[in-house]
Amino acid sequence: MSISKLTFRRQILQIIVIGIVLFLMGCSQDSNDSSTTVKIGSSETMDLFNPTVEILSRIINTDISRNEIIADNIMTGGSGENIRRLLNKTLDCALVNDIVAVMAYRGYKPFRDYVNHKNLRSMCSFFPEGIFFIVNVNSGIKSFADIKGKRIGIAPSGSASIGDIAKYMLDYYKISEKDFTRLPYGLVKSVTELEEGNIDGFLYVTAQPSPYIMGLTNSKKVKCEFIPLSSKLMKFLKTKYPSLTYVKIPAEMYPDSINQTEITTLGTRALLLTMKEMDFDTVYYLTKEICTYFSAYESVHPAYKEVTLESMAKFLTLPVHPGALKYYKEAGLEKYIPKELLQGETVKP
Repeated sequence: MSISKLTFRRQILQIIVIGIVLFLMGCSQDSNDSSTTVKIGSSETMDLFNPTVEILSRIINTDISRNEIIADNIMTGGSGENIRRLLNKTLDCALVNDIVAVMAYRGYKPFRDYVNHKNLRSMCSFFPEGIFFIVNVNSGIKSFADIKGKRIGIAPSGSASIGDIAKYMLDYYKISEKDFTRLPYGLVKSVTELEEGNIDGFLYVTAQPSPYIMGLTNSKKVKCEFIPLSSKLMKFLKTKYPSLTYVKIPAEMYPDSINQTEITTLGTRALLLTMKEMDFDTVYYLTKEICTYFSAYESVHPAYKEVTLESMAKFLTLPVHPGALKYYKEAGLEKYIPKELLQGETVKP
């Protein structure tokens, strides 16, 4: 392995380690009886949602006297559970994949039974997540169209990890669920099964670089390849989800995969959501704290290099909570928010 590859890997691992150490460090809290506890849903420990909410909570809790709010990081099963718990009022705020957020707001399955789904509101947009398709190089798969007769890991339609992206990809290539073996695996299970030779590939959405994928591409058991999405397929997917953006995966990001050139794929965004009924002042203070100290996130993961104050407003996809909007107006960021999200009635995916 070249020195440059070793250096790149060490830098990535160092950033990840710094992030983990940072969110595990304690911060003093001066709590009092008048403080308000805000429950914020995150995800599993090694998912980027969790360290993000942990850093967010520590920023807010560093000086509770500043706003009398205590942030509590609630570990959950991810976006789908977070939305359900917001709608059930057992969480106050939560990080959610933007595609799943739009599905919930529109009342699509599996959220159609919640009568208050239109009350979901945006606060901030965070890091991008890439859609990638990775396969065993011996699978014979050179395009997503080649999955017929193969064993492919794809989370259930409507899940937080894939939304309905897989459904539209299958529709585009006119592939039926009967044409291949679909295995409803999450990221960890997919990585394990691909390494063991039990599946031919998997489709997933996650922040880049992923430590799980880095470990897989470095495996002695299997050689992996990232399969790019065709430009026509990406244009088709953007007609279904206009909020999707183009994301680059440099070859050096995963130096032990066989890819020698940069891969272009589509990306989603992680959103911090709340409900319309959430206290105006609480949402205002939370948004202000998050945006004021957003540079603290840069040490958590390389994906945060794509985050700016402007992007935190620009990539919102649901109507904006009035408390958050107050901060954006004060900070001169309102102009970046899509205008239709200021009306509280319509929403683009």
